[in-house]
Amino acid sequence: MVRGWRWFAVSSMTCVLSGCPHKQAATADAGPEDSGATAAVEAAAAAPLAANEAAVTRYPDESAVNGTSQTVRWPVANVRTQASAAGGDLVAAIKSGTEVQKIAEHQAYSLVVFADPTDSSRKDMGWVSDAVFAPEPAHKRVPAHCGGGQVAILLPAGEETCVTTCTQDSTCPKGEVCNGSGVLSVNGSAGAATKFCGPHAGGAPSPVTPGKPLDWRPEKGQCPAGYGPCGAMCRLQCSKDPDCGGGAHCQGGFCLAPGKAACAK
Repeated sequence: MVRGWRWFAVSSMTCVLSGCPHKQAATADAGPEDSGATAAVEAAAAAPLAANEAAVTRYPDESAVNGTSQTVRWPVANVRTQASAAGGDLVAAIKSGTEVQKIAEHQAYSLVVFADPTDSSRKDMGWVSDAVFAPEPAHKRVPAHCGGGQVAILLPAGEETCVTTCTQDSTCPKGEVCNGSGVLSVNGSAGAATKFCGPHAGGAPSPVTPGKPLDWRPEKGQCPAGYGPCGAMCRLQCSKDPDCGGGAHCQGGFCLAPGKAACAK
């Protein structure tokens, strides 16, 4: 026993004088499970905040906001790819009561992330006016009276317009695609979200002929040929009643149908 103790003491002193290797921590190469966990973390960090994130404009002077929750209070609010009332492309029209996550601010607009109104499994993002988070100013409702299978959707400031709802391109009239996003009007109140038919992005309808749709959705803030700005939409222009087709007449250079508001000059 004494001999054993003397050997341990000598060995310990030798380590003190010459230095013994320290016990290594378990730092060997990570196994398959550790590698998988690391890859998952990296993938989550690189995942986009929204499906359309790459299409949304960002600004050098925007202010970051840490996911503040806000609720839309206007009957309908247009979310766009740019911080503008008409610039960029329309991402979606969201209705009152929709909860969004604010991630940035720029001038009088907020960059928000929200569930796609027609596909809750998809997240979208875009810029929306800060005004929609407060009660909408009082205004007079201008109802639309739609026919031919069309329905009315809400526009800002109490206006409505008629559209052809759709679920896919094949359900739209020839020359149109299912690329519109709106909120159905239920006697002036916000109804369900809907998709509707419109021109191809960046495209324009053929020259003005009788029977053309009265209103088109702007693309990149511009109206297609034969149409001019009228509120939030593009209205068919004219020089005489026959340019407007049946049921509408020419007034002030724009076609006016029953139940529609005249375009401001």
